[in-house]
Amino acid sequence: MNGGDWICARTGPGVSQKRTASVLVAPRQNIQRQQRANLARWLNGGDFGTVIELTPQSKSLVLERHLGGNSKRVFVNTSEKTGFRRYIWDGAELSATAPPSRAQVRLGEWMYVEGSSSVDGVSLNASWSSSATFRAIAGTVGAINPFDETVNLNETDHG
Repeated sequence: MNGGDWICARTGPGVSQKRTASVLVAPRQNIQRQQRANLARWLNGGDFGTVIELTPQSKSLVLERHLGGNSKRVFVNTSEKTGFRRYIWDGAELSATAPPSRAQVRLGEWMYVEGSSSVDGVSLNASWSSSATFRAIAGTVGAINPFDETVNLNETDHG
């Protein structure tokens, strides 16, 4: 075991709470490898931004995101097969609401869309989307300040 590894220790029936019946160890390198793979899939198979345009007739919308001083707009095509998720933050926890529909998408809300992108990255055929009234950020930790409990995040730019 090394610093940064994740450990899950379990006690069993008839075993002292101070002794474990089984221990699972996830080496930090394995966790980092999985996190990199997940982030690459997340960034290459979709896009995110603020909904700035809705076109109900064509079942499409436009996302705009600002990253590193640059702005990008992505035209998103949806279909009857597109799945929608909507999340709310109630101040204590994040939870999914009842299955939403395309009709519940609102201008100004943040959305992540997964699907197949055009070669130029200007449009996306959505297989599912996740929206929220708050903004999510993807990036790498630049610095951690334990004294004021803050994290400096370097936002990831993928084009």
